[in-house]
Amino acid sequence: MVRAICSVEGCDRPALTRGFCTGHYARLRRHGEPGGPLGNSKARHGRLDTPEYRSWVEMRRRCRGRLGKMQYVEKGIKVCDRWLHSFEAFFEDMGPRPEGTTLDRWPNGRGNYEPGNCRWAAPVEQSRNRSSNRMVDCDGEKVPLAEYCSRKGLDYILIRDRVCGLGWTLQRAVSEPVRLTSQTKQRRGFAPVHTEERAV
Repeated sequence: MVRAICSVEGCDRPALTRGFCTGHYARLRRHGEPGGPLGNSKARHGRLDTPEYRSWVEMRRRCRGRLGKMQYVEKGIKVCDRWLHSFEAFFEDMGPRPEGTTLDRWPNGRGNYEPGNCRWAAPVEQSRNRSSNRMVDCDGEKVPLAEYCSRKGLDYILIRDRVCGLGWTLQRAVSEPVRLTSQTKQRRGFAPVHTEERAV
C-alpha cells in the first residue's frame, strides 16, 4: 500500500490529516496556512542562511493572518500560491538578491507578492513606491512627485509644499517664481542686515 505524503512542496512526511503531516496541519490551525517545509527538509535547497531566504520568510510573515503586519492584512495583500509554499519557486522567479536591496512590490505597490509585481530594489527606489506618494504625470508616465522633481531638476521640498501643503496644481507649483521675504533674503545673504544704531 502506497502511503500519501504531505501536500506541502519539499515535505516528505506522511500525510495524516487533510493532506498534511502533523507539523503542517498544526501550522494550518494556528496561522491559517501550512507554511513551508519543516525541520531539516528546508535545507534541501541549501539556502537557509542567504538574504533571499530571509526575504522569503519575511514576505510570508508580513501577510500571515493574525500574526501578520496589520497594514498588509487589512489591505488584503497576499503571497501568491506559487511562492507561499515554495522557496525554490520564489528564488527561481526572483533570482539572487543584489547587495543593498530588499524585496519590493512594484509596479503595483498595492498588489500582491507574485511574479511580475516584485523586484529587488534599493531603499531610495522603495521610498518612491510608497502608497502615500503623490503621483504626477511626467512625459506621459505616472511617477512619484519626488522622481518628477529629480528628472526635471526641481527643488522637491518647495514643489511638495506647494502641491501637498498649499493645494496648488503642479503646473502652478512649477511655474510660479519663488518670492523671498526680506528675512529669507537676509538669511541667504541676498540683502544686508539693517541694525539700529544706538545713540551715544
